[in-house]
Amino acid sequence: MDFFYYDTEDHVERFIAMLEGVSATIQVLILSHACINVEVPSTSLDLMPAVFPCLRFLVVESWLEIGDTDSEQSVIASLCRAACAVDRLHIIGRYCARVHSFLHAGALQFPAVRFLRYCIVDEGPSADWLTFIAAFPLLEELQISGGNPAPVLHAAMAMDAAAAAGEGVPAWRNLKTLIFLGAHEYIAVRFVQHRARTGHPLAAVTYAGWFGAHAKQVFKTLNVNYTPLRRSMADGHDSTKDWIEYWRMVNGELEFLSLPVSSDSSVPIEIC
Repeated sequence: MDFFYYDTEDHVERFIAMLEGVSATIQVLILSHACINVEVPSTSLDLMPAVFPCLRFLVVESWLEIGDTDSEQSVIASLCRAACAVDRLHIIGRYCARVHSFLHAGALQFPAVRFLRYCIVDEGPSADWLTFIAAFPLLEELQISGGNPAPVLHAAMAMDAAAAAGEGVPAWRNLKTLIFLGAHEYIAVRFVQHRARTGHPLAAVTYAGWFGAHAKQVFKTLNVNYTPLRRSMADGHDSTKDWIEYWRMVNGELEFLSLPVSSDSSVPIEIC
């Protein structure tokens, strides 16, 4: 199994060449503090792998593109579209505006994602959140790592109401676990009750804050397990070691592959 960690500033041609070299086998891709330089319109995007067949875990912690507008809009989108087999997706940095905008515009779909960690940076109108929800049809676990969770949960309840009236499909039929970085008690209780009423009950709520007696009683009555979130997962930014430990926790020990990604020793690239 491969682990590819990219933490540097680079030109899009070299970045895509590195991805192409591991596209058939890579299972984990972490984009942390990555800056891609597209100085002029580039045809390199045509070389982006069409699919990463083994990629299961994608992290976009912070992502910056500079240069040609058209190309910068499509680098991360092209990568995400190729990551169609990913089942664990973390979009957690507040410097991931491109990814957020593509998700809310309906330009990205993650048909296999079951575990999503997402940092809300823009509450947006309800229609945006409806599109966002539709991008993750098989979602089982949602962790909201920042921002106000109310808009997306209200949108999910609105989707369910529309589906009950014969319009569209319910939101996240398979959702079982909801994780908050703060104790948003009112919306948590309302959403748990809503899921129970619609026949798709949650199994667990995890939080980094404190819930009152009423919320705990509701969870107990509806057989929803509630636990505090461990501190390392509640931190605003995770270290490379945190991601490695997380993946090992999920899948056991991995054998990491070292990649000769750059001939320029001055470029700060770390391969684990």
